[in-house]
Amino acid sequence: MDERHLYLVRLIRDLELSPAPVISLLAGDHDDCEQATGVLEMLARSGSMEARQVLRSYIREGEHWVDVLESVAGCWPVEWSDDLADVARSRLTGDEPLLWRCEPVGALAASAAERLAERQTSARQCCGGTERQPAAGAAR
Repeated sequence: MDERHLYLVRLIRDLELSPAPVISLLAGDHDDCEQATGVLEMLARSGSMEARQVLRSYIREGEHWVDVLESVAGCWPVEWSDDLADVARSRLTGDEPLLWRCEPVGALAASAAERLAERQTSARQCCGGTERQPAAGAAR
C-alpha cells in the first residue's frame, strides 16, 4: 500500500474534504489516473459511495479504464464490480481480450457468468420449470 494514498484518504475522510481534486486527476495522464485510482479505491473501501461510483463510471467511459478495472477487481469485493464485466466486454478492442485470462479481471468474468446462470435458473424456476413452446403453426 502506498503511504501517500493512505495519507490523502485520511485527510479527505477525517477533515470531510471533497474528493473532487482527486477525482479530477482521473482525466490526467496514466500516472495521475493511477494515483487517483489508489486514493479513490481506498475511499470507497472506507465507505465513500461517491468514490465507488466515480470509479465505476470511469470504467464505463474513461481513457485508462483497463488499468482502473484491473485495480478495483483486485481490491474491491466482487459484488461491487462484477456487473462491470459486461461493460468491459463491450469496450474491448485490440489486445485487451487477453484481459479475461488474467486475474483479477478473470474473476469478474467468472462472477458475471455465475450471475447469469443464477438468473436463468431463477427464471426457469419462476416459470414452473417449463419453457414456453411456440404456438402451433408458428414460424421458427
